[in-house]
Amino acid sequence: MTNVDSLKNFKVKNNTIEDLVAARGDLKTLAANFNDLSLEVPEWLSEKIAEVDLEVKSMSKAEKMATLKKLKAQSSALMSRDEKRKSIDDQIAALEASI
Repeated sequence: MTNVDSLKNFKVKNNTIEDLVAARGDLKTLAANFNDLSLEVPEWLSEKIAEVDLEVKSMSKAEKMATLKKLKAQSSALMSRDEKRKSIDDQIAALEASI
């Protein structure tokens, strides 16, 4: 199997960000080579690049959300009883206003 075949058959799901970034580099290099030779970039190649980009963004967002949740929990643990009560009251007021 050639490198092109492995890129065509690359499964985007269930990979690490590192694997996806490495595959994206190979895909982008191949696309650049087509462009350098004034050849049309195959549709599968453009689609695979877009699929990898979307997955990387999704994984990155999930990692950031997990970090945010952890930091909020740490911040909440450091709040005084009055600060926690005010935070809960503010959340209740925001929910009541949205109903």
